[in-house]
Amino acid sequence: MLNSDDPSIQDSDLTDDYLKAIRYFNLTLEDLIKINKTAINSVFLPEKDKHKLHTEYLKQVNSFKEKNNLISYLTLYSYY
Repeated sequence: MLNSDDPSIQDSDLTDDYLKAIRYFNLTLEDLIKINKTAINSVFLPEKDKHKLHTEYLKQVNSFKEKNNLISYLTLYSYY
């Protein structure tokens, strides 16, 4: 998982962490999506809430991809 522990102290936010992961670990957008999907699946929530969160996440991912001409139908329908 990637997260931003305390952005005000570290002067860094989650976007910065994603960019560092891409730059220093050669992660791709699809890698970041998989990491986030794993995080959603690991959260301590009822399955119904996880499913709702996952659906909303994929909706946002697909919107981002469409806006940036990166659309992949694998992500559109993939739950796990």
